[in-house]
Amino acid sequence: MAGLTSLPGPGPDPVEDPGPTTLRLRELLRRDDHAARSTLFLRLLYSPAAAATAFALAATDDALPRATLALLRDLDPRLLGLEQRARRRQLRWHLARELPLLPRLVPDAEIDAALASFLDAPAFWEGAGRTIGESFCLHLVSRPTLSEPTRLLVRLAAVLSALANRPTLPSPWPARGPALALPEARATETLLSGWRLVEAWRRVERGGFEPGSPVGEGTSLTVATVDGDGVVRVAALEVGA
Repeated sequence: MAGLTSLPGPGPDPVEDPGPTTLRLRELLRRDDHAARSTLFLRLLYSPAAAATAFALAATDDALPRATLALLRDLDPRLLGLEQRARRRQLRWHLARELPLLPRLVPDAEIDAALASFLDAPAFWEGAGRTIGESFCLHLVSRPTLSEPTRLLVRLAAVLSALANRPTLPSPWPARGPALALPEARATETLLSGWRLVEAWRRVERGGFEPGSPVGEGTSLTVATVDGDGVVRVAALEVGA
C-alpha cells in the first residue's frame, strides 16, 4: 500500500491465526466512521499488543479508510508508549485501592502478567464485572497458574468489593451454592466450596495467608452480605463434613 512508510514500525509479527482481539482490531480498522476510530484510538492508548497488531495490519490491508491511515500516521510511537505505561500504572493503582488484599493472595509478578493480558481481554473492554476490579478478577481466575483455593479467595475478594460498590447489579460469577434472601441484607451472594474460605480470608486480613497454602478442606457455604449502610460482611455455614 502506497504511503505507509511514515507509519510506526509494526513491532512483533501479528499472530498467524488471529484471535478475537485481532479480528476486532481488523473490524475497527476497516470501518470508516468516527465511533470506530475513537474506539480504535482508545485501544491503542492502553495496549502495546493492540498497537503493534494495528500497525502491522495497516501495512498490509488495502481496505483501510484514509482517515484511519491518517490517525495511525499521526501517532508518535514513543509518546504512545509513554501513554500506555501511564494508563497501566493508573489502572494498577486503582486495582490496589479496590482490592487491597489481592497482593496477599497472588504474587505481584502474576498480577502484572494478568494485567498485561487483561488490557486485550473482553473482560476489560466489555465490562464483565460489576466493577473494574471484579472484571480483572474474572480474568485473573481464568489463568491456569492459580491454585483452586486462591481462585476462590480471589473470587471472594471481588464479590466483597462489588457488593460494597455496586450491590444492585447481578453477579457475573457462576452460581455455586443455594441462593439466600436475608431480610436484613440489601444484597446477598453465596459460594459453596470445599475450602473454609472465611477462615482463610481472616488469615489474609492478618497477613498470614500464602498463595497455594492449604487452608483446610471441608464443605462450607460462604455468605457475603451488604446492609443498607454499605457495610459488607462475610460468614461461613458448615453444611457437611
